[in-house]
Amino acid sequence: MNSKRIFSILAFLIGILVIWFFVWNRKTSQPNPPQIVSVQDQGAAHYDGQNLTQTQNVHQASTQPQNTPTTISNDKPHSIQEWLERQYNISISFYGKVVDENEVPVSNASIEFEWANAKGEGLHASITSDNLGLFSLTGVKGKGIAVNLFKEGYYTSKQLNQKYFRYSDDFGRRTFSPDTTNPIVFHLRKKGQGEALIHNLQLFGFRTNGPVQYLDLVQGKNSLTPPGDLVVQFTRGERNTDGKYDWSAIISVPEGGIFETDEEFMFFAPEDGYQQSIEIRQSANESDWVSQAKKRFYIKSRSGNIYGRAEATIIPRYQDAAAIDLDYYINPSGSRNLEPK
Repeated sequence: MNSKRIFSILAFLIGILVIWFFVWNRKTSQPNPPQIVSVQDQGAAHYDGQNLTQTQNVHQASTQPQNTPTTISNDKPHSIQEWLERQYNISISFYGKVVDENEVPVSNASIEFEWANAKGEGLHASITSDNLGLFSLTGVKGKGIAVNLFKEGYYTSKQLNQKYFRYSDDFGRRTFSPDTTNPIVFHLRKKGQGEALIHNLQLFGFRTNGPVQYLDLVQGKNSLTPPGDLVVQFTRGERNTDGKYDWSAIISVPEGGIFETDEEFMFFAPEDGYQQSIEIRQSANESDWVSQAKKRFYIKSRSGNIYGRAEATIIPRYQDAAAIDLDYYINPSGSRNLEPK
């Protein structure tokens, strides 16, 4: 292959890359700040793109056929604007329902919708749920929609609620079709009777390959001697050629126990089921090796006189030592209620 042919092929490939870079930047950037268009009415449970409809019309709307999906051409777009319009010209219908932690419908919850059009304009609508917890939105177009909700006297679940719903892919093909008979369920949790808790967010340092250390959560300090609500011990080996190392961390509770959990709202400590300690061990040879670990747990300490909850990031290498980044709540009264006031 002569040098002229090689040069022509390279020039062609570079041209393709330049065009793709230009198209991608045009697609992902919005050079101007979005214009916000708001529609608000606290007495409504349905927005149809032009009018806010009162609660009694929600059930009629929910029995109507869904919006007809936008017809997508299989032809190649002739311009960047046409490409964007295919993605953002999808008809959006959304049907939702708000319930509490007992699956009971929640009325008068505030729902915020946000979406954008092909011009980069940010659009917005605010409505409320009806007496059955239902709400809906129709008559708008976009690529996707963000849904946020809240109500005074309730916590909003981040673990259970999906925030963003994508209706179109990058080629303008519909990816989400709503169902009027099966609304998307959103969860709130009613606030209970909170108590005066000790709350602290602190990074605690620990030695490695040495004696255990005691962490007093009431005083917010660690030492080499009791008392302590947590007893912590780190071990750590040398780095290998990949920068990995063996490490371990043991967290235990003297005169009590520790209870791992994945609960989102850790507001009531269990009475039983605690174990003496939790242990994390990592070998440098493991394919899924990690340099730190996260744990969520309840503690029962000081012979059951103190209950608490904590979210911990366990860091075996922090500067020349180790550390635990701890966000915790302690109830010094001895109650298992861990909901703050």
